[in-house]
Amino acid sequence: MAALVRAKDWSKTALGAAETWPPSLTLVVNIILASGFPMAVRWGPDFLMIYNDGYRAILGDKHPWALGLPFRETWPEVQPQLGPLHDAILAGSSGAFFAEDLLLRIQRHGGEWEDARFTVSYSPIPDSTAPTGIAGVLITAVETTNRVAMEEALRASEERFAGIFRQTSVGVVQCGLDGGFLLANQRFCEIAARTETELLSLRVPDITHPVEREDTVGRLRRLAADGVPFMMEKRYVRPDGSHVWVSANVALTRDAGGKPQHFVAVVQDITQSKNAENALRQREADLRLVLDSATDAIYCVDTAGATTMCNAAFLRMLGIEHENEAIGRELHDIIHHTHPDGSHYPQEQCPIYLTAKGAGPAHVDNELFYRLDGTSFPAEYWVSPILRHGELQGAVCTFIDITERRRAQEQQSLLMRELNHRVKNLFAVTSAMVLVSARSARTTGELATSISGRLNALSLAHDLILPDLTRYGGPSPRATSLNDLLRTILSPYVGPGEPGEHDRLVINGRPVSVGADAMTDLALVLHELATNAAKYGALSVPQGSIHIEWSERDEVLVLRWEERGGPAIVGPPTTRGFGTVLASHSVRGQLGGDLSYKWNPDGLTVDLSIRVERLRD
Repeated sequence: MAALVRAKDWSKTALGAAETWPPSLTLVVNIILASGFPMAVRWGPDFLMIYNDGYRAILGDKHPWALGLPFRETWPEVQPQLGPLHDAILAGSSGAFFAEDLLLRIQRHGGEWEDARFTVSYSPIPDSTAPTGIAGVLITAVETTNRVAMEEALRASEERFAGIFRQTSVGVVQCGLDGGFLLANQRFCEIAARTETELLSLRVPDITHPVEREDTVGRLRRLAADGVPFMMEKRYVRPDGSHVWVSANVALTRDAGGKPQHFVAVVQDITQSKNAENALRQREADLRLVLDSATDAIYCVDTAGATTMCNAAFLRMLGIEHENEAIGRELHDIIHHTHPDGSHYPQEQCPIYLTAKGAGPAHVDNELFYRLDGTSFPAEYWVSPILRHGELQGAVCTFIDITERRRAQEQQSLLMRELNHRVKNLFAVTSAMVLVSARSARTTGELATSISGRLNALSLAHDLILPDLTRYGGPSPRATSLNDLLRTILSPYVGPGEPGEHDRLVINGRPVSVGADAMTDLALVLHELATNAAKYGALSVPQGSIHIEWSERDEVLVLRWEERGGPAIVGPPTTRGFGTVLASHSVRGQLGGDLSYKWNPDGLTVDLSIRVERLRD
């Protein structure tokens, strides 16, 4: 402060330049600046402020702005209380003023009001040049706010203790600093199951359960050192060896000199609530185990949409690693943000959050949930409101992943369409086989034999193209060679007994094994090609033939199906039949390969490519 006082341009104030100050002002300013005690000078009719380092804390945010300002500008809030006193001292009508713990309502930290207390001394400063012989006021101030607050708290604590001790619903006990019992009321004796006489010969650790004994002693030591009351839950050991749970609120009392004197504790028996708490905790653990064992995802939201609970299935389905990544968060924009058609799904339209706000239960089975990695899955969910004591708390949502159900439904639909297609094809193929067999049969017996043989071969081929029947409960097909698969599929159309039959089917390629899974899809494709050839292509006329050859290139099987001698082709079909779509789906979707058609005028050529590793699966 001395540097600030010297650096200030006092000529711009009513005091004038410092070198022109009267000797009495210069002297008293030098005295307060040299003092470590909070002091200030208020000089002249406006009581301009000059203060030392000790007084800065009293000013708070008003320092250093207050230096050289009038008293009424620095402390306008205390003018009604202190302004007349200053005027009286300056007028000589009042002498020195002294007050202990003077209460002042002040603003020294922004606009915040506070009640502060000070022990103050206001002394007149004589000056011969002043009209009254008094030119200013010397301020000595010590803030006592904290001390007064502590004393008031202590008095209140003692009064509370006296009132509590008289009550009988809780135990009250007084102990020495060594933990020895000095006084106990009847209720405490009942809790400890001992008489007051018995207790007076014991110390607190003597009746404390061994598990909490060390903690109790440590807390009492800290209380004696810092005087900060504490609360703890602990067990007392009764004479019969039984335990009683208590909640103990412990405080320190002091003597008139402020020295620690006694411990005072208010003790309540909480055994019943503790047992209920343990039982509730066990039930909650059991419920949590049930929830986390459930395969359905379950989570709860409050009325604002924040997640309050979730189970393990919820975390697993959505790819959330830890529960705390979900609790407290509004997850709609993360897991439920988009409709199945790709449009935005506002939270205010979501049935889950509508139910949480009072819209009632909901059941939805046509929406998507999204994982943290951005992938989605179709879900069916049920939402119900959560009510406690008739008040809406939020909603609970249970949902399941219905991907497999949707896949099964799609597979079932495909199977029904395929079955319908196959039945129609069987009639067409059977009709064609009868006509072809009739051309070459010489007798009715030979015709019957030829047709019967072709029908049996057709039955064998048909067994290979029923993927759903074999995958859902029936016998799984065994691996076979590509050559055998081709001959089995095509045998109904170039069956044994027909002259020139070997010219109708030409197969060329080294042995290739076809796995059980790939066989049904490949058999379906070949059956489609053979059926179309029998209805419209090379196998629909006696002179027609099928040439099939394959080879392996860079771990890829390349197969060519070439029809020769059939009806002329004027161009590709204008529409794609179900069989063609099914064949393309089997190759590209199931086998991960490629399928292309060339509609040459002299016959159809089909190129099929499949990775060898997929073919052998």
